[in-house]
Amino acid sequence: MNRVSAIIKMHLRDKWISFFLPWAILLSSFLINVFISYLIHNQQSFYTGGLSSIFISITIIGAVTMAHTFPFALGMSVRRTDYFLGTSLAAILINVVSALLLSLLSVVENATDGWGVKMHFFNLPLLDTFNVLGHFVVYFVLLMHQHFLGFAISSIHRRFGLVGLFTFLAAALIVISSLALLLTHYKLWVGIALWFVGHFALFLGCLALAIILYALVSYALLRRATV
Repeated sequence: MNRVSAIIKMHLRDKWISFFLPWAILLSSFLINVFISYLIHNQQSFYTGGLSSIFISITIIGAVTMAHTFPFALGMSVRRTDYFLGTSLAAILINVVSALLLSLLSVVENATDGWGVKMHFFNLPLLDTFNVLGHFVVYFVLLMHQHFLGFAISSIHRRFGLVGLFTFLAAALIVISSLALLLTHYKLWVGIALWFVGHFALFLGCLALAIILYALVSYALLRRATV
């Protein structure tokens, strides 16, 4: 347990990479969007999509963190299981704080009519009727999904090297592109979007299952990975 705590402290010690950098990117995007919104004087509510920056950042951090800390931890005679548990718990702590901040900012955004310019930056479509707890759950699940997705991708690289990583990414690109082509050809995008709107809780449940899958895959790969 002491080694797990040490891994948690190791991740939390580097707050700039794990926490402040994603928020610096997000808030920079927010300030730019507010400034532009004040200039154009938009009369109707609109979503900027700028919130996606933190989810992209978290995915990258989930991948980079493992690449930087895994060899160091093993060099300090830390067990792979302890490293995985400590890294996972650190991710949970960091993303709890981020999800809480996003939830509070979304409440402020609603209370100020979109920061006085009808701009939705911290709110996502379909969440208008959610309370602060609902926002927190959604943001936490999304952040954890992206974090462990990045962690799983980095684990593939650690286990199989660059060739294995590029092979996986190429295969994923082929599958996603083929699926997108089929959905576009048969005009299924609208139907799928409407289905998710009507089954949003199920969608979150699927993301939660994906988090568990990423974690299991990452753990299995790290147990056999070379330093």
